Amino acid sequence: MKYTVTDSAVIPSCGPFHWSIPISQIRAISEADLEWLPWSEGWKIPGYALFTIRYGGVDAVHMCATALRKRILLIDTGIGLWGITPADVSGFVSAVESKRRK
Repeated sequence: MKYTVTDSAVIPSCGPFHWSIPISQIRAISEADLEWLPWSEGWKIPGYALFTIRYGGVDAVHMCATALRKRILLIDTGIGLWGITPADVSGFVSAVESKRRK
């Protein structure tokens, strides 16, 4: 997993898959332990949680993470949630917040 922060977007990527989350759409970032629903779609293999996965309490989360449930950084865009797992959570959040303030 790789998470790039540019002036205009957060770009989560895993191999050939990559997405763009516009900085202007980010409303909040929080860390959470999620309750995974076993019948949910998405890829759930050891070390990878990709695509849309449903969780109790938050419903659908667009995942690009190395964990399925624990210590997921949730990015709320107001039109959807993204779940990621950067190695340096505080550094990642600081980088995003500095771009949001501009």
